[in-house]
Amino acid sequence: MIYSKYPLKVGQEVEPFPPIQNTANPYLTEAAMYADQANQLQGYGYLVDGIGAFTYLGTVAETAADYEGFGGGVDLTGELKFNNYPNTRNDGQLAVNKILSTDVNGNLKMYSTAIAPAPFLDEVIPDSYLPNTTGMFKLKGSFFTENMTVTTTGGTVNYITFNNDNDADVNITTGATEGSFSVTIDNGISKTFNGVLLIIQGTVYKPITTDYSELIGNPDTSDDGEIKISIYGTTTRAVWNKPLPFNVDWSIVWKYKMSPLGSGDINSSMSIYFINITDLTNKGEFILRRFNETTWGLVAGFETSLVNRTTFSFDEVEAKEFKVSNISGVLYFYEENIEKTYSSFPLTEDLKIEFNLKYQDIVGIKYIETV
Repeated sequence: MIYSKYPLKVGQEVEPFPPIQNTANPYLTEAAMYADQANQLQGYGYLVDGIGAFTYLGTVAETAADYEGFGGGVDLTGELKFNNYPNTRNDGQLAVNKILSTDVNGNLKMYSTAIAPAPFLDEVIPDSYLPNTTGMFKLKGSFFTENMTVTTTGGTVNYITFNNDNDADVNITTGATEGSFSVTIDNGISKTFNGVLLIIQGTVYKPITTDYSELIGNPDTSDDGEIKISIYGTTTRAVWNKPLPFNVDWSIVWKYKMSPLGSGDINSSMSIYFINITDLTNKGEFILRRFNETTWGLVAGFETSLVNRTTFSFDEVEAKEFKVSNISGVLYFYEENIEKTYSSFPLTEDLKIEFNLKYQDIVGIKYIETV
């Protein structure tokens, strides 16, 4: 039998009845319908509640294969069909794609799915701003959408202007707190980018290609504030010519980035040196080192004392920001704005910075002169 129940409206159901009806001869059973196929001249039938129908194909297998559903509903094979539901993806008309799925109670519902991969943020321009100030920031990246949202821990986003999928302008009122802050972009998939917005009461400089000397291993300095290796596993060195004055408060910040040129040697390490300009003595040393397959660490210290060692997972390498600050002639080292160690010898002359790379890149390099 093919009897069924079909709800007429919420809270009301009809009693079981023969669901198939022909304009000339209603069928009481599935067998009767198959047996009388010769009289189904008009070639159609419909469910008595009007929500679905089928066409007779003219074959005589005397099974459900002789019929084909149309217009939606349930066909004779028990398959649920939505013939008018769009099955194309990213057709440019829907802001989001839809997917039919069940909720936790087993009820069928339509859900939205993102039309693009997770957003990628390559650059914030400018990447630093004064506290308690309103201004425009340009976001450069990939997979931006017209209705994406942008938030930041460094202030309030007032409005967003979408230019294209690689470019957007954001009006932000910064907060009173100084430091490095994250930016979160949500295009249907939310992605947070840590430490990309600097709010500081001071002047910020990023080294450019002409600021480097004593080059070894052909370092790539084409992007402002970045030093990258050109050949994986080759010793690479660059000295930033900018003097770091001993009698002015300043900070140097940087981040590490895995080079796309290789997978990372187990014994790989890279170092940053703070050196006296006149006698070239080492005043500070910071060595990123891979200890094993899953653990990295930064050995840090001043003068000849490398006493501080902080460890973190492989996934945390690129997320962390490191900083050395000169405060009243004393050098302090910070990891994610948390003080780790400091120098017991006050500065008496200006410094310069030497970068040594082999397997990873150094990015986000900034000199911040505080006021």
